[in-house]
Formats: sequence, C-alpha cells, structure tokens
Amino acid sequence: MVLEGQSADAQPANLTPPTVVDMASGHITGTVPLYIRASILASCVAMCFGYDTGMIGPVTTMSSFKTTFGELTPSLHGLVVSSVLLTGAIAAMVAGILADRHGRTRIIAIGSFIYGIGTAVECGSTLLGVFIFGRLIQGVGEGLFISACYVQVSEISPTRVRGIMTSIPQVGVSTGLVVGYFVCYGTSRIEGSSMAWRLPLGLASFFGFAFSATTLLIPNSPRWLLAQGRVDEARAIIAQLGLGEDEQRELLEQSSSGLEHPPDLSFAASLRATLTDFREAFSAPFRGRTAFGCFIMGMQQFSGIDGVLYYAPILFAQAGLSSEQASFLASGVSALVMLVVVVPATLFADHWGRRTSSLVGGFLITFLMLLMGSLYAAGEVHADSGAGRWVVIVCIYLFAVVFVGTWAVAFRTFVVESMPRKTRSSASSLAQSANWTANFIVALTTPALIASSSFGAYYFFAACTLFCTVFIALFMQETRGHSLEAIEQRFIDNSARSTEKICVITADGRTLVGKLVSCDNQTNLVLQSTIERIIRDPDDPEPSAEEPLGLYIVRGDNVCTVGLVDEDLDDSIDWTKVKGAAIGGTKHS
Repeated sequence: MVLEGQSADAQPANLTPPTVVDMASGHITGTVPLYIRASILASCVAMCFGYDTGMIGPVTTMSSFKTTFGELTPSLHGLVVSSVLLTGAIAAMVAGILADRHGRTRIIAIGSFIYGIGTAVECGSTLLGVFIFGRLIQGVGEGLFISACYVQVSEISPTRVRGIMTSIPQVGVSTGLVVGYFVCYGTSRIEGSSMAWRLPLGLASFFGFAFSATTLLIPNSPRWLLAQGRVDEARAIIAQLGLGEDEQRELLEQSSSGLEHPPDLSFAASLRATLTDFREAFSAPFRGRTAFGCFIMGMQQFSGIDGVLYYAPILFAQAGLSSEQASFLASGVSALVMLVVVVPATLFADHWGRRTSSLVGGFLITFLMLLMGSLYAAGEVHADSGAGRWVVIVCIYLFAVVFVGTWAVAFRTFVVESMPRKTRSSASSLAQSANWTANFIVALTTPALIASSSFGAYYFFAACTLFCTVFIALFMQETRGHSLEAIEQRFIDNSARSTEKICVITADGRTLVGKLVSCDNQTNLVLQSTIERIIRDPDDPEPSAEEPLGLYIVRGDNVCTVGLVDEDLDDSIDWTKVKGAAIGGTKHS
C-alpha cells in the first residue's frame, strides 16, 4: 500500500521512491531509515501528554466549565488538574514489567487506548466526581505509554544520533502543548455552551485512539527481541534500522538473558520480582545511577515547568492580562515558542552534551525564577501599569524556552542512556514515577501558593533548581556519543574502581584492607577507609585488632600481594577473635 505519491508504476524516475507499508510484516518500509520513521511514530503518542498539559489549565478556568461544575477553590482546582498524575505515577512503576513482558510497542498502544477512554469519560461528565474519575483513568494510560515511548526510541536508535532521536518525543510533547492551548483559545469563543470545554477533551480522546492504532506500524525493539531469544526477528530488524556495522555486531553479541522480567513469568511473579529488582537497583553498584535518575527527574518538575504550563492562564492574568481570551492566547504563544525552540534543541542534542546542557539550563532557570520572584516581592508588578508586568511575561516565555532547550531534552535522554540494560525498563519507570510524583505535588500546590503569595512559588522553584544544578555539577557524567552497551560498561568500570575492597600485604608484613581509589603502573595504591589488621599470636592474651588509617597511600615498592576481598565473607568474621602467626617480612632481590 503506497502512503505517499502515486502508484509505483506512475512515479517519475527522478523522484524519491515512496514510503510504503509491507503488508506481510505490517511495518513501514522505504528509503528513509527505519529507525527515523519508527521513532517518529512512537513519539506521536507523547503528543497526547503535551496536549493534556496544555489543555487542562485553560479548560478548568473557562467560565463554561465553572457553570457546569461550580467555582473551584485553589486546592480543589489543584486536585482536579493533578489527579491524572496519581494513577500515572503508579502505572509508570509497573510499565517496565508490562513492557518487558509484552513489548514496548504493545504497551504504548494499550496506554494510548486507555488515555482515549479516560478523556472520553471527562468529555461526557456532568459531575465533578465523574470528571476526576476520567482523569484517573487517563493517568493510567499516560503512565504506561510515556516511559515505554522513550525506552523504545532509545533502543532502536544508532549511537551517533541517539540524543536527537530520544528528543523527538519532546517535540511531540511541545506540539501537543501548542495544539492544546490554541484549541482552548478557539473553543473559549463558544458562548453559553459546555461545548467550549467539552470539545478539547473530545479531541484528546480522538488522539488517544488514533495514536494507539499507529503503533501497529512500529517494529519491536531488537534489544527486547534478543532478550526474549527471538534472534532471527531481531537480526532482521537490526539489518533494516540503519545502525553501523560495529553497533550491529555489538548488539547481536549481547546476552539473550537481558530482560529484567522474563516473559514466561506471571504478572504477579513479575511484580514480586520487580519489587526485588527495585531493592537491587538501590544496592551497589546500581544505587547511584538509580537514585540520581530519580532525583533529576523529580527535580525537573520542581523547576516549576508544569506549574507554569498547567496554570499559565492564571500566571498571565496575575501579571496583568485580565481577559480570558488574552491569557489563553498568551499561553498558546508560550507553547508555540517552546515548539520552535525544541526543534533546534533536538537537532543539537548530540553536539552540546547532556551535562553541559543541564548545567546551563539550571543556572538560567534559577536566574529567571529569582528575577520574577524579586519583582513581585518588591511590589514592582502592577496589573495596569509599569514595566514590571512585561518583564514577568517575558521571563515566563524565556523560562519555557530555556527549559525545553535544556532540561526537557537532556534529563530524559540521560536517564534512559545511563540505566543498565538489565534494569532499564524498571529504572526508567521508577524515574518516571518520581517525575510524576513531583509533578503531582507541584500541580496540587501551585494554585494555593499563587493565591497566598505572589512571589513564594517563584522563590521555591528557584531554590529547587539551584539545588539540582549543584548535584548535576557534582555527579552527572557525559553519555553523549557512546553506545548503550559502552555506557553501561563505563559505569560498571567506574563503579568497580570506586567500590573494590582489597587486601594488601606489604613487604614488611602488614595487612591493610580498604577501598581502592586509584593505582598506577608502578603499583602505587591509594586506599580509602583503610584499616590495618593486627593479627596476634595464639599465645598472646591480647585480642587481635583493627586500626583505622583512613585515606592511605601504599608505595609500589612496598606492595607484596594484592587481592580482592569477598565483602560478605569479610563482614561475617570477627577479626578481633582471629589468631595466627605473624607474617614475616619480604626481602626484594
């Protein structure tokens, strides 16, 4: 079936051959590399998330919505908006299990379909409780498809452009924001009818069902197929994706036991295994990556981005744009600016680097939030006069631009890249759950913060952003330009170097135990948390002892033997009760 142009026979010879659908496999084929086409289709579902973010704030502030459900207090308004994130955070935690069991593409399809059902319930509701119930259903769908979408795109993309490809879902989110705001701007002109707020929700339901259907054209992740032992299918897809020869070979050599949740396990068994895996993820050597991924994804929301996106009409009205349509238009323009920025940010994602982008974004966001908060605190923002309100409006636009160009792209890409293959699905789900939990807190509390203090929310977001930026400077490693397998190996090597506990026997017979920090080709050793074990003779009434030495340097010419320590076995021994003959000195010849 031809999707573009005329029939194959009628097509002029100088035109690019059309993109077609292979009816046997159901997958898209053509001249554009498969990883690009499949990534774009997989990323379309992210538009649903962005559309809801852009639409729900204006919908809940429309006069027709208030006529249907009554005036909402700031706390109730926050609950209505944020309720989608409650079930989303829970669904995100089990999305990894389902994605490993049924495949990334199938979970994207199911999540998008559930999203369509939830928004349909909201569209037809006449009671606020039913509307919130629809939001809860919608959240389940979003929690399933968002993390699976990013993992799918990352796993099918070549190393050289993976940063660009994993940024495409963010383009979908930004596109959804624009559509959501401007749809509400258009429907707000409908006077005296609940269709003003129902139409945006009906369109959301259509998007959910439509994007669910498009996933039928997306091939499964070859990494997922390999982990399931479906080598022939994986080999066929790898050959079509457009990967380099070295990356194809590296991918095909990976173990077929790489899935975190084997498909032959029941869901209950997989859930129990996931709880075990979550505990494992927070144990050495993975705890650092897991904790840092959850931390930055949570702090991404505490920068205030969804507080601004959900409640942009309220923020613009607070700054002086009093009419409903004017605030909706300003909100739509902010989303349009974000969409314009996210395109070059996506194209340059693999040129700038994750760490640099995150640091620059953190400092700029902190500055903008402090500036807006200070203007409000100093009483320089007036609804009817003065330059202060225009500075705030411009800063809101600049904040959205900086966030989309830096933190929105860099954080999600880094999290997916930095997680080990064995725990990538569940670790990504944990990070997404942390993101949505923080998002829920922000969405729930922002209306109350704005109502109680004109500047408090801005100062809070500035402090959180600065705190996160400091941690980025200290702990984020650059992942740009490396294959997922190479990144995993580098983390393993770094972790091993920083956590290996070794035992050193010196030439003069001393026994030193500590964590190896550094060494060189002359066997000079730097040990951390070093202790010297003094083992006494069996006839000596004094117990053996362990003397702490802290950070300790052992010269290479004084090293006799070095060996790894079995930490579990070592910790189980009470060395004060161990007796034995002293080790004699060693003479170099």
